[in-house]
Amino acid sequence: QVLLVAEAAYRLGERGIIEYLDAQRQFRLVRIELLDARLELQRARSDLDDWPDADPMTTLFRVFRAFGVLR
Repeated sequence: QVLLVAEAAYRLGERGIIEYLDAQRQFRLVRIELLDARLELQRARSDLDDWPDADPMTTLFRVFRAFGVLR
């Protein structure tokens, strides 16, 4: 929604191109973080499915990373 508001403000002349491009950049950065977290969560789930064979510390680390506790 923020990106749509920024685009509308740009089209109406209320904001400049720099502000609009910055909003796009921020949106993409947040989207990448979301996708990275989903990937880490899926890896952790996969490790849990293979629990007898998985290293518990690696699994715990991945779960923490998936939820943003660790970076």
